[in-house]
Amino acid sequence: MYKWMLIIILMLGTPGCVYEPPISKGIPKDDSKNVAAKTSGKTVRQLASSGLFSALGRLDTRSRVRFLGAQRAGVLEQVFVELGDTVAQGQPLAKLMCATQEADQAVAAAQVRSSQARLLQLRAGARQGTQQEALELLAAAEQRATTVADEYRRRLNNKAYETTRTLERLRHESAEANALVNAARAKVADLDAGPRVVDLATREAEVAAASASLAKAEAEVGLCTVAAPVSGEVLHIAARAGEFVGGEQHLLVVADTSDLIIRAEVEDRDVHKLQIGAQVMWKFLGENTYHPGRVYQTSGVVGRHTARTADPASRFDRDVLEVLIEVEPGMLASRSRALAIGRQTVVQIAYESTENLSVAAPPAVSPEKPL
Repeated sequence: MYKWMLIIILMLGTPGCVYEPPISKGIPKDDSKNVAAKTSGKTVRQLASSGLFSALGRLDTRSRVRFLGAQRAGVLEQVFVELGDTVAQGQPLAKLMCATQEADQAVAAAQVRSSQARLLQLRAGARQGTQQEALELLAAAEQRATTVADEYRRRLNNKAYETTRTLERLRHESAEANALVNAARAKVADLDAGPRVVDLATREAEVAAASASLAKAEAEVGLCTVAAPVSGEVLHIAARAGEFVGGEQHLLVVADTSDLIIRAEVEDRDVHKLQIGAQVMWKFLGENTYHPGRVYQTSGVVGRHTARTADPASRFDRDVLEVLIEVEPGMLASRSRALAIGRQTVVQIAYESTENLSVAAPPAVSPEKPL
């Protein structure tokens, strides 16, 4: 008896002797789902498994809930919608008081019209009445210049009877008359030649500057209006007319409640079980009624979980992967869809996977001589 006990002890302590434990206590050796093969001295066994794993999530909309606020601080003048109203994309929802900005917009618009009128007048050239006036001024200037020149020559010929002051005065008057003639001729020539390039460029720059000022004023007025970014339903109104709003304060909440989904957070230990198209059963936290669904998309980026429960283990910040689950259309037809958005859910996701398990084959044991 002691002889056999000593032989067993020696075999267990011999290098190279490996004990192969059973692969799975609940899986028989001849299971049709288990496939074994010899590869490089190892036994590779494929284990087919299926079941459910749980995750937490929230009911959401496919386009997400939109929290809307004012782009500038001010007093809320009017809210155009009520709770539960259906709105279209771009529809005004609320407006702030902005009398100063609207006045600036009116001034800028007037400046644009004025600069455009001056530009059009310059491009059209001189009117016929303006040209006639310039010709009449030229004729009058030439006549005066001729009269003054004749008087100056006449008195200059009789300078023995004229004083020096008188002759000097007539000479200055003749020079002034000739200058007026030259100015009148230049004006007539300018009107005949049409607008100059420099003048056109100046007027066009004035129009561009006025248009930019108008665009800025319109943008300032636009900041006073809160519009719907998407078509959907008004879920919440946080402020009323007369209240001061600004900063990060939310005025309204809008969402497209016609297409609901669940955003579930799958822990990293279960990510390998995920499959697009997997069947899902889910329920609201605290309820017992399950609803069907289907996995249709994953985020592809691992992040930190946001769903919280009373479970002490939830205090540990695990890595999770966001999974999007389609909800059966009309599931919430009997209840308010808006009130359900944002509620926490418990998700049961079905999986079916095949895992390869490699087990090293024991080496051959050389026979020992009996003691």
